[in-house]
Amino acid sequence: MVTSVRNRYRPESRVIFQRFPDGAVLYTPSNENYLGLNETGARIWELIPAEGIEFEPLLRGFAAVFPEMAADELRADLSAWLDEVVAVGLLRREDAVAA
Repeated sequence: MVTSVRNRYRPESRVIFQRFPDGAVLYTPSNENYLGLNETGARIWELIPAEGIEFEPLLRGFAAVFPEMAADELRADLSAWLDEVVAVGLLRREDAVAA
């Protein structure tokens, strides 16, 4: 049996998500981190449940929202977006170990 490590993304516990007609804002009052999101970023954030989600299921959800995009472009865009939100401190990347 092979064990693999996968990334799981979980919103920081105190993040406030405020939706606007053309996007959204993520904000954490305790450390005043914030990030403005365009419509695509807001849609991705809405796909991430409070308990977190692994990359592949999130990618499938993203692909369902944007079926016209090529698979490699979706993967690259989602990965870059997640890296940015993790770097700002609004999302945690955790190892999800599966047998």
